[in-house]
Amino acid sequence: MDAGRGILMLLGVVLHTSNIYAENDEWLLSDDASSPFFDLLVSAIHSFRMPAFFLIAGYFCALALAKRPFRGFRSYLADRLLRLGVPLLVVWLLLSPVQYWVLHDSWWPLDGRSVLPLYHLWFLVDLLVLSPFVPAFQSLVRAAMVRLEAIESLAWWESVLLLALGTMAVSLLVRATHVAYVPVFGLTSLYRLSMAAPFFVFGMLVFEVPRLKEAFLATPFWTAVPALAVSLTLTGVPWKASFASELLLVSSWLATAALTAVVIRACYWLFPRRSSFTQVVAESSYSVYLFHHVLVILFGVAILDEAVWIGVKFLFVATATSITGIALHYLLISRFRLTRMLLNGKA
Repeated sequence: MDAGRGILMLLGVVLHTSNIYAENDEWLLSDDASSPFFDLLVSAIHSFRMPAFFLIAGYFCALALAKRPFRGFRSYLADRLLRLGVPLLVVWLLLSPVQYWVLHDSWWPLDGRSVLPLYHLWFLVDLLVLSPFVPAFQSLVRAAMVRLEAIESLAWWESVLLLALGTMAVSLLVRATHVAYVPVFGLTSLYRLSMAAPFFVFGMLVFEVPRLKEAFLATPFWTAVPALAVSLTLTGVPWKASFASELLLVSSWLATAALTAVVIRACYWLFPRRSSFTQVVAESSYSVYLFHHVLVILFGVAILDEAVWIGVKFLFVATATSITGIALHYLLISRFRLTRMLLNGKA
């Protein structure tokens, strides 16, 4: 799981670099050199990356609660604020102005009403919003554990179906409130949280129920092919309030659940034990995640007007961003107590 979390964070570098060179992706920065290959790559990564992120986040939340019993809810919440809130605030205040200046030639929006965008930091916002609900999530997990432990055997497809239908049920309930898309403090929405919370809770459940984890990670690798085909086919399909649209949405969640299982299983298969590579990835991934967005922009702008093959541009931006992010972690962040606290949330 630790290697998986690191790999998914590094995939953020691949994703946002691909955004620059995609033909139909209207991202923050676009290069005249473009290819439909990068549109496909963006859609493929989007189909599983954030759901897998939230599942692993839920897994590690349950692990933290099991290994380090907090002295009450306040202690747990303080830990989450330190780990998520402090880096979120620091990076938003320090790096977002740099990125905004590169893109708009201004340090701050000049209309007097707007604030700097969160860019990639929205993920931390959603985790922070979900954190106070962990006691309620634990109650759900314990109720589900009773039922799952009563089942003698659990097939892989049942675990995938459980995750997909659970996500769909939460989506339906949230959309029935008629305030699903209303911004919460302008930072997130109930609908966005309804897509993250089921994966987060399922991650907690995977940690607590070994039988479920075994079944989920037994999802065959071949399922990635039809799942990815379904996910890519449904990308961009307009949603309408109809029974047919809901069926398509169920199909999309089934594909996402299967892809998430396969990706996490692949990490277990590729990295069965801790190595020097997985240690570097695991230790530096949070720093790379926090810094990569502005680095992709900076390196993308640096090579924007160079008349070189698009593949060379992509490899340069992705490689330079990854190496710089890892170097910043080991040379600046992990070496000093203050930077560890401000940029990794570690006291």
